[in-house]
Amino acid sequence: MPPQRYERGRWVAGRLLRAGSRTALLPGELTPVNVLAGGDQRGLGAIDPAPCLGDDLAFEAIDLLLWQAEDIDMIAARARKLAPAIDVDERRLLDWCTAFAAMAALELAEAPESPRERIQAAVTLANQAPTR
Repeated sequence: MPPQRYERGRWVAGRLLRAGSRTALLPGELTPVNVLAGGDQRGLGAIDPAPCLGDDLAFEAIDLLLWQAEDIDMIAARARKLAPAIDVDERRLLDWCTAFAAMAALELAEAPESPRERIQAAVTLANQAPTR
């Protein structure tokens, strides 16, 4: 991953931080390993929370949106479903994913047996970061 991709992601993250968002109760450790499926009646539940007040629930959702994504359409579909559930703009969710996509691509590429399509999804998303 070329260093310019990281810089572009950093710029997107800075723009999101400068734009600000409302203070909300954040789960703190909202990652796929801390979410359990409770069936049709209970839905999803977070375990091992580390609650805190923070200013961007969209940032907290990055890992969930990128987790095992096989293409950027899957990431966009997840953002579309999650956005109204957590009262966050869908575009903001996708922008945070774009900001971290280069790091996610590198992490996937370094992991043994990562499916190529998951790496490519992260690379494609990283390539969508604006050049400023």
